[in-house]
Parts: sequence; structure tokens; C-alpha cells
Amino acid sequence: MKAFQKWTAIQDQKAVKAWLFSIAYRAFLDHYRKEKRRKELTPEFDDPVAQATMGAAMDIADAMAELPEDCRAAIMLNLAYGYSHDQVSKILDMPLGTVKSHVQRGKTRLRDFLQAYEGVR
Repeated sequence: MKAFQKWTAIQDQKAVKAWLFSIAYRAFLDHYRKEKRRKELTPEFDDPVAQATMGAAMDIADAMAELPEDCRAAIMLNLAYGYSHDQVSKILDMPLGTVKSHVQRGKTRLRDFLQAYEGVR
């Protein structure tokens, strides 16, 4: 809906994909912040489904959740979606060097986590 409302604002028709990801990322941040506030205001209950382990995939998700928002977004766009550092820089509206350092630091933290996970198994 937001993209449709702002469609006339796009100036470079070649950058539509990055523009849409930028809108989606900002919508995700808004949703994430609202959920975070909502969780802070409500008491926590034991959720047996949340407590169940689902192997390495769940642990990787937990490790990703430990990363700062900007770092997590840069890693997802770069590694999961295959965007270049330059494209991620434009989508997230961050300097290129910041994106590169976020991706590198995030990969290092995830690698360390996975090595520790393999050592425990």
C-alpha cells in the first residue's frame, strides 16, 4: 500500500526493486518496534512451542536475533537475497563502508556461534 501511494515519487525507474526493498525494510522496522513495545508492556508467559528446540535452524535464528538491527538487515540482504554491498547501501540508506563492516562483523559473529554449536554437538 505504501509503495502504491508513493509510486509517483520514484525518479529512477531502474531502481524500483531497491526502492521497494527500502519501503519493506522501513515497514519491518516499524512493525518490529511496535512488537517490541508490546512485549515490554505485557507479562511473559511460558510458551511450550517457543521452548521446543528445532535444531541448528532455531539456533541460527537466535544468533541472528542477537545481532543489531542494522547488522541483521545488511546480512540478510547481502547473504540471503544476494544483493551487493553497494545495493544494500542504497536500500538501507547507509554508507558503503558501514554496510561492509556490518556484514563482516555479522558473519564473524555467526561463524563463531556455529563453531561453538558444532563443538557442543
